[in-house]
Amino acid sequence: ENVSEDYEEEDNDEEVYEKPKKSVKKKRRNEPELTEEELETGLQGAIQTIAGKLGYAVTVKENRPYESHVRAEESQRSFYKDTAIVIQGPVIYDQNFTHDTIQIYRGYFPDTRIILSGWEDDEGISGWPDLSDLGIDVVYVKRPDVPGYENANLQLKTAYEGLKYAQAKGQHYAMKLRADMRFYSPDLLNYMFFFMKCFKSEPLGIQKERLVIFPPRYEYYFFFCDFFMFGNVEDMLRFWDGEHLFTNDYIGENVEVMLMQRYAKATGIFIENDLANLDAYREVLFRNFGIV
Repeated sequence: ENVSEDYEEEDNDEEVYEKPKKSVKKKRRNEPELTEEELETGLQGAIQTIAGKLGYAVTVKENRPYESHVRAEESQRSFYKDTAIVIQGPVIYDQNFTHDTIQIYRGYFPDTRIILSGWEDDEGISGWPDLSDLGIDVVYVKRPDVPGYENANLQLKTAYEGLKYAQAKGQHYAMKLRADMRFYSPDLLNYMFFFMKCFKSEPLGIQKERLVIFPPRYEYYFFFCDFFMFGNVEDMLRFWDGEHLFTNDYIGENVEVMLMQRYAKATGIFIENDLANLDAYREVLFRNFGIV
């Protein structure tokens, strides 16, 4: 039987204690080095120190799920103030959906202008008891006489008027969202900031910067998802042009395709209106849009 040397001399009354060796923690790549004094300040102090060295950090207060505080570099803070969130479309009063959505966004983005663009004949908005406390701007829009093919003019009008108001208030970027949808990410604007910073492009035509959209349906040429769009306000106004509306006539196209094709023509992207060319479609997506 093999016996370990540590136990061969059983009659040795003297117990020898060996101090365990310290495990060496490998330093991660790009990990900020913190001094002992910085570590002693506790978690919050460490987070603030890392925030200063990396540029930003996020902390969430306990029992306050709707509030997130982003410690960011100055350029990010300016970006948040320079951006407007435009919520457009019919307000959803069931379970206070749109109202609660605005409350959530206000907690997530305390320095960002939030604009609700709805119909002037919607008396429910003005009936909110805490309307002034929400800290939002409300734009009341007159319904167009012609709703347009598949009500395209209704979305165009509320989106356009909300974006036009944002531009008048000095905002250079805007995020267009629908009133019947909600995002649960406090880092949404943070993500847009880094996306625009990291994936710069020279768009085709007269477009200034990328327009960020959800993934399109590739079986349709020039289809886009109208749930969400982010970009330069000038580009957004050109896309959601509410001055030139549609008729009610059926033109044989999906509405989203129709809007994208109209924008392509307005920006001068295409020659000879070659709107059904797959290579041209891919080039537009690559140069003029960002897909998230």
